[in-house]
Amino acid sequence: FKMTDNLYMNTDGLYWHSDKIKDKNYHFNLRKSFEENGKQILQFRADEIKFKLDIVKSVINAKQGKFDKKIYARKTEIRTVTDARDFLESNHLMGYKDAKHMGLFIEDKLVAIMSYKVKNKVLKVERFCNIINTVVIGGFSKLLKYLEKELDIKEIHNWVDLRYGTGEHLKDKGFVASHDILSFKWTDNKHTYNRLKCKAIASKTEKENATFMGLHKIHDAGQRLFVKKVNSEN
Repeated sequence: FKMTDNLYMNTDGLYWHSDKIKDKNYHFNLRKSFEENGKQILQFRADEIKFKLDIVKSVINAKQGKFDKKIYARKTEIRTVTDARDFLESNHLMGYKDAKHMGLFIEDKLVAIMSYKVKNKVLKVERFCNIINTVVIGGFSKLLKYLEKELDIKEIHNWVDLRYGTGEHLKDKGFVASHDILSFKWTDNKHTYNRLKCKAIASKTEKENATFMGLHKIHDAGQRLFVKKVNSEN
């Protein structure tokens, strides 16, 4: 689907876009061909459209600069979020992630969240999202600066799902693109599952176990790692 001159969308049936039908590099190469021509193609899977249509619509509108509401981060308050599941399931396409969470609040309303983990002084941003149909201007930067100040870290890593993101906004915040990798999820043609759902076991290879469970792979358009070096004095 053509949304604008520079923005397109692909809708991916889970069976027809799995490795039963498509080459594993299909979505990667499709994204790359658009990227090389200064355009972006959003690639949404059938289960996302069926079960998370409001989020899909919000992503599409955000790419075109369309929002129901604008909030300035300077008017928000940073607080720890102890229960982030409902917010992430309702506002992030990838849903909940077991991690630590910091949020931006307007009074008692959570409007943006950053989920993260820290290991060996490397902070990994696991999730970031605003409430759907809303942009919190400066929200990502405000949360990131807070964590940089409060935590003893030397690097920040942020993986971007290239099916619907580019990570270009990270370059203005001190991040540098490191490399792209190809990843996948498992699918039973109705839902998608984390790649760790099916692994080789003592009696079966990964492929044999997947066949036994009725699963096959659906590959993504690539994951791009952005890295920011943090001043040790912070």
